[in-house]
Amino acid sequence: MSNNSPIYARWEIFASVVGVAAVIQSVIYPLVSSQLPSSKLKRLCETLGQTQGFLEDCVEEGVLRENHIQAFQRRLTILRNRTNEVSARVHAARTWSEELANLARGVTSKINCIIMKCGIIYRQLVLASGRNAQERMARLALSKGIVSPLKPA
Repeated sequence: MSNNSPIYARWEIFASVVGVAAVIQSVIYPLVSSQLPSSKLKRLCETLGQTQGFLEDCVEEGVLRENHIQAFQRRLTILRNRTNEVSARVHAARTWSEELANLARGVTSKINCIIMKCGIIYRQLVLASGRNAQERMARLALSKGIVSPLKPA
């Protein structure tokens, strides 16, 4: 059998099509689907919930000042409203092509931006709660006449 036979040519075409399909299925599809708004929305909801939960923990423990609490709550409310807007767009997409259209319209970018802002607020909460806790400990130590080991005497 010669390499120029029509059967060999058909086999080459078949093998090429199968190879390309395998690459698309194993590499490109997971990459694209991980960037779809519906996939990113799950992470956004988790991140926003964790940030809200941490704020509530800080409020319960009394490690934040009232003005910090109000500022953080206001910022989280804005992010929650943006999340609801984006969520409505994501849930309106019923087919994969509509999901891809949302991806092309920048919905995923908006979700990533909200996730980033949640992370910033979370880090600021950690810093503010830690700083206020250190200040309270220092005041408590001073009220008891204890010199702080963190500051030189």
